[in-house]
Amino acid sequence: MERSLPARPGKFHLSKWYADCVSDSGDVLIAYYGLAQWRGITLHYSSLLTLFGSGPPRARYSISKSGAPSFDGSTLCWKSHSLRFEGDWKSIYPPHLETIFSSNQGTVEWNCLQPRAGVEIHCANNKVLCGLGYAERVEMTIPPWEIPIHELYWGRFLSPSASLIWMDWRGPFAKRILLHNGSSVVGGAVTENQVLFGTNGELTLGKGAILRQGKLGYVALAAMPGVRTFLPRRILGVQETKWRSHAQMKVSAEVSDGWSIHEVVKWPL
Repeated sequence: MERSLPARPGKFHLSKWYADCVSDSGDVLIAYYGLAQWRGITLHYSSLLTLFGSGPPRARYSISKSGAPSFDGSTLCWKSHSLRFEGDWKSIYPPHLETIFSSNQGTVEWNCLQPRAGVEIHCANNKVLCGLGYAERVEMTIPPWEIPIHELYWGRFLSPSASLIWMDWRGPFAKRILLHNGSSVVGGAVTENQVLFGTNGELTLGKGAILRQGKLGYVALAAMPGVRTFLPRRILGVQETKWRSHAQMKVSAEVSDGWSIHEVVKWPL
């Protein structure tokens, strides 16, 4: 069962949900929900990023107060009137909880709620999306611009028979996490198009479709121009590129083909 870190009066606290789904044909839906508290301000934020067929990626944003997704340990339910979708993520692998970073300034706790899930989503215009998906929740009590990292490589690969989740923090603080089929493994290398893991695991990412690219202050925070006036340059200038790619994973003689969503995030120095 996921848990929340206690909010401290006047201190920074962010609770951020992420859930996605990719259909067999490559249609994509990514949903975000965030609740931030800082300096007496409470901010609600949600967004939806989709890619259907050969069309361009489309994004929808909302800063209206809305209910967070719910997770009972096996099923994540998410219904958003403002973003016009509702869906159920049913776990195939169990959750993985880990504290990624901890200092006197605060912590970053990563709850990989669903490393691999079966998903059904109903969108506007009677669009139904079914496929494999992933869900996580991140709790932070340290402002993200104070975390001593320079780059983040993150991604998830899902196939009908296997999964790989990776997170690679680089900079003064460095940490790499990999989950193969829901279990932690040692990682050998992570690049934009390849992940080596375990003793003989290899994930190769094909040429991907760009889902989102640009500086955080003008892409992910596009719906909140007022917020940009008091956020530090180090967070507004973060450069993000997110892809959806067809990928192939090899472990010994076993080969799995599936879809990956992955990103590279770089902080200004």
